[in-house]
Amino acid sequence: NLNYGVSLTGVSEPFLEYNDFYDLNYTPMLTSLVSYPQSVAGNTMGGKTYKAIGVRSETLVQDVTLPKRDFAGKVGIPYFFTGTYTIGTNAVLTIAPGVVNKFSNSARLEVQKGLIARGGSTPDSMVVFTSILDDFYSGDTNADSNATAPNAYNWYGIRYQGTSLEAESILDYVIIKHARGGTSYAGIVADNSSPTITNSIISNNGNGLMAWGSANPVINFSDIYNNTTYGVNNRDKTFTIDATFNWWGNDSGPTHSSNPSGTGDEITDDVDYGSFTGSGAGVPLLGDVSLNGSVQSFDAAKVLRAVALLETLSPVQNIVADVSGDGTVGSFDASYILQYVVGLIEAFPEELNSKVRHEMNTFEGIKDLILSIESTEVEADELIVPLKFENVSELLAYEINLAYDSTAYELVSVEYADELDGTSTVESSSPGKTILVMASTKALETSGNLVEVRFRKLNEQANSTISISKFIANEVDLTSSTVSSELTELDLPETFELNQNYPNPFNPTTTIGFAIPENNTTVRMEVFNILGQRVKTLVNDVYSAGRYTVRWDGTNDSGVQVSTGVYIYRIQAGNVVQSKKLTFIK
Repeated sequence: NLNYGVSLTGVSEPFLEYNDFYDLNYTPMLTSLVSYPQSVAGNTMGGKTYKAIGVRSETLVQDVTLPKRDFAGKVGIPYFFTGTYTIGTNAVLTIAPGVVNKFSNSARLEVQKGLIARGGSTPDSMVVFTSILDDFYSGDTNADSNATAPNAYNWYGIRYQGTSLEAESILDYVIIKHARGGTSYAGIVADNSSPTITNSIISNNGNGLMAWGSANPVINFSDIYNNTTYGVNNRDKTFTIDATFNWWGNDSGPTHSSNPSGTGDEITDDVDYGSFTGSGAGVPLLGDVSLNGSVQSFDAAKVLRAVALLETLSPVQNIVADVSGDGTVGSFDASYILQYVVGLIEAFPEELNSKVRHEMNTFEGIKDLILSIESTEVEADELIVPLKFENVSELLAYEINLAYDSTAYELVSVEYADELDGTSTVESSSPGKTILVMASTKALETSGNLVEVRFRKLNEQANSTISISKFIANEVDLTSSTVSSELTELDLPETFELNQNYPNPFNPTTTIGFAIPENNTTVRMEVFNILGQRVKTLVNDVYSAGRYTVRWDGTNDSGVQVSTGVYIYRIQAGNVVQSKKLTFIK
């Protein structure tokens, strides 16, 4: 039957243990942000007591990080700001992921130096700023059941003042709701300041974001919707606000005369809303890579295409595509999306706690998998390269990169064994590189030559080696266990060869071909003038068996062009040494 149970001022660190906070008008504790009890063990709260930690009105004069706390059995208890809270000119308030901040109808945040709130991509890790009447986040904090409900005229929002520093004015993965509108208030007010807002939800406010004076805020990759006045209100229009890559409550984009079909939140002039996205841009559904509001097989296809470098995902798409929670986007994420679509799993690993996530992502049998190229066949002008999978167990996805000399081969086709029927596969090719990716809903358990890659031979004299430069199975990197390059040989020379350069005489460049019959051969090729002085070192490396070419542009080791005349090029390969003459003409 008090307003507050315990009040902490200054820097206070009492022990607050085994108390019952019952039927208080507000919170069990009212505190400065520089204070907190050393221990809060064994406390309870009930009745009409606010289920929150009360924050007194003050001016913060030192840097503080506001952590996510548990109190009196309430996990992640919200903070309740009772009035105007000022972050002073010498202070930065940093708010940890998952913190819920609720405000009384008269409360607001005034930022004179810095407010940094960086949440996470999952709903329970976002930083929330909302009204005390909002029961959606952290429950019925004011303990009035559904007697009151929030609207767009509750608290007064966050105001970054002109003294705030741009580098200390960051809102990333935050939710801001139910702040006032009109001509002076918004969820976020940039008062001659330049905060950056990304990956956030700005909704159900009067104004979402308002800019005053010389303000130049940036708001990208966010959901801006259901704000009753403006989604973005550039009141004084000193700068054009960067509000690109946002969702405005409708796929048609914001309401503005320059966007006649737009029916989303209204914006003022001098707001760059270009490249607006489909629904749920800020915090879309996990797995919804296409950002169309639902998880479908198409989302898995987009992941595979991105892994194969056939398309590029936006930062937001990369976040929702990482359904496994390992911090990267790969074909294994596509497998999980396919499993989710067909009902084999009810949630993605990223949505679960770390222990369950680890269990879902662990496949002991995958570590014994070996990928190899053991033999190749020549058919007309094509090289057939079979990819052999051994010790296959629990294989749901793979990523394979093949590397080769782009002057020697080009990709013709990829054929898959019957065991891969029903899986999703994508391949891509660029000069010297072929990428193969696969995702399946059902784990493969069969070994054998599962993939056959055909290359067209382009140049008899070029390097004939094809190697596996990357192999990821599920999310395990098995590249080091692959067997490839030294076994994929075509038309290998039986003896050492040094070819006459062509053209000869030459200007500006000439090509010299040579053949190596054995693997791991140290090769050195040098150019000498007629006096026997070395002019240029062209090759000094270890080579596998094969045919190779090297070019000389008529310059010496310092990059200076040599004079017209006859030169000698000499190659030493193991114990073999050969020389030939060439002529350079200016």
